[in-house]
Amino acid sequence: MNPPYDILMLNMSSFQEWESGIVNRNFHILKHLLQSQDVRRVVAVDYLPFSLRRGFKSFLENQAFGAKGKVIYRDLTNRLVRVDYSSLGKHVDKLFVYSTIDSTVSESLTLRAFKRILRKLRIERPILWSYVPLFTWPFTKLDTSLKIFDAVDDWRNHSAYEDKRDKLEESYKVIKKEADLIFTVADDLRLLFDNQPKVYWIPNGVDFDRWQGQFEFEEDLKGITPPIIGYAGVIQNRIDLKLIKHVAESNPNKSFVFVGMVWPEVNKGEFAANANVHFLGQKPYNDLPKYMTHFHVGIIPHKVDPFTKSMNPLKLYEYLACGLPVVSTPIAGMEMFPEFVKVASDYDYFSQQIDTALTEDSEIHRIKRREAVKPHSWETRMDKMMKLIKGNG
Repeated sequence: MNPPYDILMLNMSSFQEWESGIVNRNFHILKHLLQSQDVRRVVAVDYLPFSLRRGFKSFLENQAFGAKGKVIYRDLTNRLVRVDYSSLGKHVDKLFVYSTIDSTVSESLTLRAFKRILRKLRIERPILWSYVPLFTWPFTKLDTSLKIFDAVDDWRNHSAYEDKRDKLEESYKVIKKEADLIFTVADDLRLLFDNQPKVYWIPNGVDFDRWQGQFEFEEDLKGITPPIIGYAGVIQNRIDLKLIKHVAESNPNKSFVFVGMVWPEVNKGEFAANANVHFLGQKPYNDLPKYMTHFHVGIIPHKVDPFTKSMNPLKLYEYLACGLPVVSTPIAGMEMFPEFVKVASDYDYFSQQIDTALTEDSEIHRIKRREAVKPHSWETRMDKMMKLIKGNG
């Protein structure tokens, strides 16, 4: 299969979420695809809503106030926009953002809409690249040149999809059969697809240069007493809040700073009495280095459960790129950097490991951490993916 390629990508997020600063593996892969000379065009499909409630949210975010650019097609439930400049970079005539709420009504209606959009762009037999296991009909009913599934977490164990577990069980079976290539973010996820020869573990990566340099303190960091024990990412129920509570109360002389959107399920009020716990809210992705480079320790206080077995946290790579010592619970991915991640399986030991990380830290250690993570770039990940794609012609 020879480039240049047209790609139809089913995203696990909406384009608007990325523009607001909430980025993930999907964002980074798309960004580097758009930079690749092997790629001609990408139709990036906003996260397909599967319920009326989600459809209403999608309509407001994506149809009414969606991606900014040249509108190629629009009707009551569909919108296709050519986006030449965005948080993904400059990509003139290369990125098309498509949103639809037809998926809340019927599969056949959505299939017709997809075909109409592809005809509009004169795209024939694109590469299908999906992040969304809930919808498998593109693998069986669209005329594509190659079918790729990139498995980010095991959605069967995600709290947001508890009522979709049976559907996801069947969906993964279809994907396992129909996909030509399957990438997994975690090594254990290969087992979900029977570890077939077409399944490849490709962990997350890092844009290393983004995390280098000296940055002034942001205003909301200036009044916080060091040392800063920091977490950057969405604050949701994968975080062990009891662990945070215990560690914060055991270390009143340390500041615990959380940078990221707080999901409604997380009750920040539980920490009202903890003056050393600070929730700074969501920040634009480009501003994150201004916060993370001022952390003294980066923490990953996730619950240990079947869901976190399928993870490979982006923040691990970003902490190390900043030179930070890392303290984590024993979740997937930590084994990749055993020399630089302190793993703690109980609350008291987690607290002790933070002390050890602070005591042992030095500029030499920070240089070694950066050197260890630098080879794990998104360019390296993309090179491997492209070699596999070209080998499936």
